[in-house]
Amino acid sequence: MENKFKSNQFIKWLDELRKEDVGFAGGKGANLGELMKIKLPVPRGFCVSTFVYKYFLRRTALDQKIRAVLPTLATYEPKKLENSMKKIRQLIESEPLPDELRKQIIVACQKFRELEKEEQLYVAVRSSATIEDQPNTSFAGQFKTRFDTYNKRKIIEMIKSCWTSLFSPRVLAYMKNRGLEISIEKQAMAVIVQRMINSDVAGVIFTEDPVWGDQGVMIIEACWGLGESIVSGSISPDRYVIDKKNLRVAGRTLGSKKTLLQMTPRGIVRRNTPKGKREIYCLEESEVKSLGKMAKIIEQHYNTPQDIEWALKKDNLTIHILQSRPITALQ
Repeated sequence: MENKFKSNQFIKWLDELRKEDVGFAGGKGANLGELMKIKLPVPRGFCVSTFVYKYFLRRTALDQKIRAVLPTLATYEPKKLENSMKKIRQLIESEPLPDELRKQIIVACQKFRELEKEEQLYVAVRSSATIEDQPNTSFAGQFKTRFDTYNKRKIIEMIKSCWTSLFSPRVLAYMKNRGLEISIEKQAMAVIVQRMINSDVAGVIFTEDPVWGDQGVMIIEACWGLGESIVSGSISPDRYVIDKKNLRVAGRTLGSKKTLLQMTPRGIVRRNTPKGKREIYCLEESEVKSLGKMAKIIEQHYNTPQDIEWALKKDNLTIHILQSRPITALQ
């Protein structure tokens, strides 16, 4: 790739993306754009493309430095492996962004702030690798997502943090298990900057049972607060089994939901869930049905079972779709 700067290759808004744009926007970005195309409620945001990541490495000569370290990742000695990956991450973190990249990102951040009218704006800065959210490689929970209050300087720092998550022990272990090679040429990272939904309830929905492969049901897992509690496995969520034909609740299990995560001006905080909320289900039947309707639309659009992340604001009964990927457990 030449060091020539082409601004139209660097940043696009999510509603400009489609499922075919994995090379530009990574798996997550491409799928979010596709969901917007079919009029599903995805929070507004923009994509800092894979070209930014590649341009950054080439423009600063980091690609050569990283390529020199990559052969050491073949070792099976944990300490040496971690030191090598840490060295790559430090190279990326310590290198300033070239001015032409910084200016483009700041312009997009400023436009994003103008469009979002909330006085207290929270942002989600989300990794979107070209190798994730694909039919055979989900990388669910492997790459970084960062949440914070809106701040241009912080957003640039968080973008670089997402880039470095390509070089983490968890990602390397997953890639080795899948027979994938870490390579600057074969993998790239886009980053999504998006309005963060400070949800009252959040969770995941599988459009088929991911364990038994039952095509006649959908499974919803839900918790109070942010859905990261479920993704990280830190709590036991409520679980709903939904009849796919009529969207009725065929069975449900009350989770303990001992803690919840919430976004505050100080950052994400974990709190003990009030006893009254631990002892009741997070979702009303009408909310379950609304989630089920959206999930069916997404599955029919992709024509394959989906693993969908969602967030709900109860004050205005608004559901937001945060992500959709194939259910790799069924492969």
